[in-house]
Amino acid sequence: MAWGRGMIAWLCLLLFLMVSAPAGAGPVAVTGALRVEMAGEAARVRLALSQPPAGSVTQFQLAAPERLVIDIAGASATRREVEGAGPVRAVRIGQFDPQTVRLVIE
Repeated sequence: MAWGRGMIAWLCLLLFLMVSAPAGAGPVAVTGALRVEMAGEAARVRLALSQPPAGSVTQFQLAAPERLVIDIAGASATRREVEGAGPVRAVRIGQFDPQTVRLVIE
């Protein structure tokens, strides 16, 4: 499956919508909710954050196998992985470096 620009933008928008507290309330933390849901023929990746990211959120693609990577600066998370659904094979998240959380969607 090829990751089109529309799919990448949609996944990034969904990431931003999954916040539960106002900005500036402290360090951003992944609060535990990480799941893949089917929405018709499309899959949604849901990630709950303690607040909107104050740092940069960047995304890029990797090939062989195809993956979408989203880095959230100024955040913390415990490593975990969930099974995918539909076009998403799996999703994992973890602390990439001391200041960056990395979300990988296969």
